[in-house]
Amino acid sequence: MDCFENVDFLAFRQAVYHLYLQSFSGMLREFGLTQMEADILLFLANNPRYDTAAELVSVRHLTKSQVSGAVARLERRGYLRREPEGRKLHLRLLEAAEPAVCRGRACQAGFFQAVMGDLSPRERAELGRLLTRLTENAGEALKQMN
Repeated sequence: MDCFENVDFLAFRQAVYHLYLQSFSGMLREFGLTQMEADILLFLANNPRYDTAAELVSVRHLTKSQVSGAVARLERRGYLRREPEGRKLHLRLLEAAEPAVCRGRACQAGFFQAVMGDLSPRERAELGRLLTRLTENAGEALKQMN
């Protein structure tokens, strides 16, 4: 743990989280969305293989009530629809969601640019590799605990 003695993980998490929220504040006002609604739109747009409410709950670690409420509001606004397929309900983005998705992706890009700041391409690549390994290590540790 010596390598982490000067790393304040709580401060890091808080700074990144608040920057992320601030990056979206204008977009949320512009489209009248909540952060949860914007996150769901972007998740569906960026991860088309995960297109059910159950997958949103599982992959994003959200509660069923959070997802259910946000999906219902997005459906009422004409941003998505639920399409039954067997026992599953797939969530499909509609054309009306495209302007919000485009603006949201711009917010995501601005956020990542701000976080990455002056990191060189080599540093960015190394960070990506390290974060992937940390994620894999954490996943393996969780499996062993269960």
